[in-house]
Amino acid sequence: MSASSENKDKAIIFDVGGVIASDSYNVLIADLFQNKIDNEKYKNLMKSGNHSWSNYKYGSITEDEFWNNIVSENEFLLELNKELIISKDYSLENKQDWINFFKQYIRNKTLYLFTDTLKLIEELQKQHSNIMIGILSNHSKEWANYIFNELDNGHVKQVFHSTPSDLIIWSCDVNLAKPEPKIYELLISRIKNHLPNLKTENICFIDDKDRNLEIAKECGIYCIEYNASKNRNINKLKEDLEIFLMM
Repeated sequence: MSASSENKDKAIIFDVGGVIASDSYNVLIADLFQNKIDNEKYKNLMKSGNHSWSNYKYGSITEDEFWNNIVSENEFLLELNKELIISKDYSLENKQDWINFFKQYIRNKTLYLFTDTLKLIEELQKQHSNIMIGILSNHSKEWANYIFNELDNGHVKQVFHSTPSDLIIWSCDVNLAKPEPKIYELLISRIKNHLPNLKTENICFIDDKDRNLEIAKECGIYCIEYNASKNRNINKLKEDLEIFLMM
């Protein structure tokens, strides 16, 4: 990416799910159950996930409790012909078996990184010494830790090694979540602790969901919508960032 016309301080904040890493639960359910169970049961699995996620993203329940809620609200899983869904190698005879299976499957099969996004972040860091990079993501404690510290040998942690720790913001740690205005106000406040003279319009937030960006815009933040899992058009993201950097 080319250098900006002025050496202005800027901040670029990335969402994680859909931008840096895959969205985990929906991918897991689609991978395991789509076109393999009747539509009503499939919809209920998705609904159960959304319901439990509303607590899990705040850190108010553990991962075991999250999956326990899913299995408890979908008892048909205990009677399911497992051979239609997964390998015969797994023993799925009770609720705890399913909980353990889901925890293992999400880490081994459905959580992965978008390396193009991470390469772009590394380019930004090398080419723009005046830019502060950070994370703002709705995530649970266990999955955030896995994505940041463990997935692909801690690749995300390596990329964000120079980011101040208070600009790695997970909803589960601050008891706030997008699109609540207060989480954007917190983000702005933390950035300005490092860059006191930075104007809010010089903060860019990249997210895959329009509903999250709408409120961020109302808070004065410059926004870019980007969904790595759908379009994978990293060049378009680069072009959008060039516009921001030239402002």
